[in-house]
Amino acid sequence: MKKHIINLFFALWAIGIYSCAGDPELNNPFAGDESGVTGNALYFHPSYLEASTSSTFTIDIHIQEVTSLVGAEIEFSFDKDLVDFTSVSAGSLLSGASENVLIDEINVEMGRVLLTLATAQDEGAGLSDAGSLVQLTFTPKSAGVFTLELDLSAETAICPWHGHSDDHSVYIGNSNPNSEQAFSSLINATVIIQ
Repeated sequence: MKKHIINLFFALWAIGIYSCAGDPELNNPFAGDESGVTGNALYFHPSYLEASTSSTFTIDIHIQEVTSLVGAEIEFSFDKDLVDFTSVSAGSLLSGASENVLIDEINVEMGRVLLTLATAQDEGAGLSDAGSLVQLTFTPKSAGVFTLELDLSAETAICPWHGHSDDHSVYIGNSNPNSEQAFSSLINATVIIQ
């Protein structure tokens, strides 16, 4: 009996030691922050979104670690069977440019959108902060799960706008306005419509 009491005491002591170590840090990619985004990145925010079939929803496209952005082309795809692309508006970062240009081209059959944007009348300073470039609005058609894709690198088809199959999203900085630069990270988003 004494042996069982000693084993029980030891087990309780071990549990007490390990339980005082604090909560483990979980690596949840859908936790809501973009802590995994690195480098000069273009990404959807939030990276995980739950929406209702009964109302429209919005999602932003953010940039980070981009210096002096004076223009960009951003291409993304969506599931045309689950949602309609409704509109785009300047996000908080782009709307801070005194006069900005934002053009959207939609290929409904492919479920693709090309956004072209530029800053104007800022004497070439461009955008250098992190934040929302644009806000997208979608109208759900039916319930389901889909990915909003910025990273189109796995596709082998020729882009309907660019005429080539790589670097679908690029930006132009004021340091070299005649040269496109690719984003080092393109982060997609998962959308669940219920």
